[in-house]
Amino acid sequence: MPGQSLDLADAERECGDGALARVRRACAELAPGEPLTILTGVAEQAFAVRAWARKAGMELVEETRVGGRSRLVIRRPDR
Repeated sequence: MPGQSLDLADAERECGDGALARVRRACAELAPGEPLTILTGVAEQAFAVRAWARKAGMELVEETRVGGRSRLVIRRPDR
């Protein structure tokens, strides 16, 4: 699946640049229909991304969990 990718592995260690802020910035750069793949090992981050995506009108295309890490694919709707 083409598109952008964002790994939130170090988001908990960086002061002032939280995981959800990174997701918002990345989504602001997406073209309509373009997916963003988000990788995280923190369950709370995955929950926050899902909740924010619903509220922001993004589509959750796919969600998988492998080896303690979540992979979420969201995209800006074509409309």
